[in-house]
Amino acid sequence: MMKMMAVNTRLATLFLLFVCIVEIGYSQILNAGTADSLKLILGQNTFTCVEEEIDLYIDIAKYETNSHEKIVYAQKALDLAKSNDNARSEARAKFLIGQTYSVQGDIDKALEILYDCLRLYKNLGREIGIANVKFELGSIYHREGRYRNALRNFKDAYKLYSLKDNAIGQASALSNIGETFRYLNDFDSALYYFSLSYQAYDAIDYVLGRAYSLGNIGLVYAEINQNDSAENYIRQASEMLEELGDRYPIAVYQTYMADIYKDKGDWNAALGYAHSSLQISEEEGLKEQIRDASLKLSELYHENGDFQRAFGYQSQYIAYRDSINNEDIIRKMADLRMEYEMSKKQVEVDLLQQKRKNQQLIIIGLSIISVLIGILAILTYRNNLARRKTNRLLHKNKEEIEEQRDKLESLNGMKDKFFGIISHDLRTPVNSLQGIAHLLKHHANSKNTEEVDQLTDLVDKSINTLSTLLDNLLNWALTQQGALPYHPQKVALKPVINNALDIFKNAAEAKSIQLKSEVSDDAIAFVDEDSIHSLLRNVINNAVKFTLKKGEVFVTAFRNGEKVEIVISDTGTGMDEYQLKNLFKIDKKKVSKGTSGEKGSGLGMLLCNEIVKLNNGKIRAESEFSKGTKIFIELPAARFS
Repeated sequence: MMKMMAVNTRLATLFLLFVCIVEIGYSQILNAGTADSLKLILGQNTFTCVEEEIDLYIDIAKYETNSHEKIVYAQKALDLAKSNDNARSEARAKFLIGQTYSVQGDIDKALEILYDCLRLYKNLGREIGIANVKFELGSIYHREGRYRNALRNFKDAYKLYSLKDNAIGQASALSNIGETFRYLNDFDSALYYFSLSYQAYDAIDYVLGRAYSLGNIGLVYAEINQNDSAENYIRQASEMLEELGDRYPIAVYQTYMADIYKDKGDWNAALGYAHSSLQISEEEGLKEQIRDASLKLSELYHENGDFQRAFGYQSQYIAYRDSINNEDIIRKMADLRMEYEMSKKQVEVDLLQQKRKNQQLIIIGLSIISVLIGILAILTYRNNLARRKTNRLLHKNKEEIEEQRDKLESLNGMKDKFFGIISHDLRTPVNSLQGIAHLLKHHANSKNTEEVDQLTDLVDKSINTLSTLLDNLLNWALTQQGALPYHPQKVALKPVINNALDIFKNAAEAKSIQLKSEVSDDAIAFVDEDSIHSLLRNVINNAVKFTLKKGEVFVTAFRNGEKVEIVISDTGTGMDEYQLKNLFKIDKKKVSKGTSGEKGSGLGMLLCNEIVKLNNGKIRAESEFSKGTKIFIELPAARFS
């Protein structure tokens, strides 16, 4: 039965994915003639209100058969709906655009627009609209092979259709749930939901739906090798479809019936069904089914030993294929031809066998020699390949060793520079604390409380400086070991940036510096939140440190396509060309003091560079001496899901 599963899996799916009756309100077959008529009305421009114009654009988009034109008119409706705050029409237009992108195969755009449409319908509280979007999402996920997502959306659609007593929607959703379970090989669930869909279609007297449900039940039974049940349901479905004049699924079912009777050993019946499938397909001009029926006949005749007919139908199968470059089919074709030619020659071989004994001995001897020569050639060739491969590996290993040596030398140089920076910058706050401690002791003994209070502030600043340096040192060490925690998730940047600015509020007020921000609501990045906190703290700390009194630090963040861009600008001292060029290099640091004598190690910007790389982003700086600095950070934007 595995062959049966391979035949027309895509076609069988066609019987389940019914078009739901959407809230937009049309059940007619879309056609270009209707769209053209509506375009003539549009040209007359006799609208009494903007809502009429929006509705006409939507109707044209619904009936338009050209997908590009459909998007054009739906977009016009969308633009008008947005400019007039018409949320319901905006949702209807987006639904049409999402459907069209899905048909065109642009799945990412389709999903993004449909999820936005879903949000609009939820805000409006329109349950039928939500159900239609859920149904469309389920269909997309089903085609993409994401069956669990498809199942969830189809079930949501069914619940909403049930709440609104939308019978055709309920029946269609049940059919699609059953088909999704079939693709998940959960055949018991598939049979259950197909039975429910049959009952739903029967309740509204929808004969075509009943026929498809019966046919799908038969397909499930065929896949689990319950041939009698499969035959019964497929036969019922075929009879109903014949009365309706829908012969395409009948042609598909006939190939399944051929497999069923082949399993029973009734070759004549199996061939009869396969020929019937081919006849219907030829009468209806169904090229794909002609191809599949020809393949089924070729398989049946081949298994019966009728190689001439098998070869003929195999040739017909290949003629109807879009591509004839498949190696497996070419090999099968060659095997069939060989078997056919061998069967024709067998009689001649039998008659001439006595006369050709000597020739056979010679042929056997030559064959043995040829085989030996071939084996020798293969061994020689393999030996040469192995030797060349060994040489390549040795050469590659040599290059890797040399590259690692160069990296090690570079790392050693960076390590020496790094320890030089840290030893100097750790010494400064420690010495400062030591001096302050002596002064505190002196003033405490003298009971000079005013000086003690001032020295307490200095202790607090020195400890904060030392703490920041140690934090950066720890994070830098973790990045060099590849051990810095990285747990990416959707992160809204507005609260993160506000939090970072609050940390430096007191330091900014001490220098009369204004801290400003402008962060858009859609600035949502897919990053590790803790590391981004550290990144922003370091950059804003530098901005405050090097900004003159009564200056300004301004942070902006906004979404730009698939990226989120953050810009931290200050009106500070800026950097010269050397500092700017080597801002992110540990081996060429030129550390400057802040505008109030603040000290730093230069390690913060190195850490920022590593954090941005960890989060798959980019960082760069623009600066001019005495005219301020801008730090540009680019991070991946969070996707819709």
